[in-house]
Amino acid sequence: MSPFIYEEDMDEFCTDLLRFAMDHNYRPEIEWKRFKTKLSNFDVRHLVWSIAIRLGLGKGKVYSNDDCAFYIERRFASLCVTASGEPLSHSTLRNLTVTSI
Repeated sequence: MSPFIYEEDMDEFCTDLLRFAMDHNYRPEIEWKRFKTKLSNFDVRHLVWSIAIRLGLGKGKVYSNDDCAFYIERRFASLCVTASGEPLSHSTLRNLTVTSI
């Protein structure tokens, strides 16, 4: 994430991701809006998927696509919109490995 997150924000950003990594029910209270470059919702879905898959994502496991989607909806809300500005549906955000929107 260093190409996207300012160096001075990296600790806070990583701490938040660690909270999610330690508790699949963690729901951030504040949206992250400070990026060096433009990110897409695919970028953050892939990031969260990469973390959750290593922690146990899947049927009958601790992390679910719903957990990931809820985290993404809260932490990256402004990135989770359509081209017309409408919020992406929860079911769309559950698709963590989508290649295009």
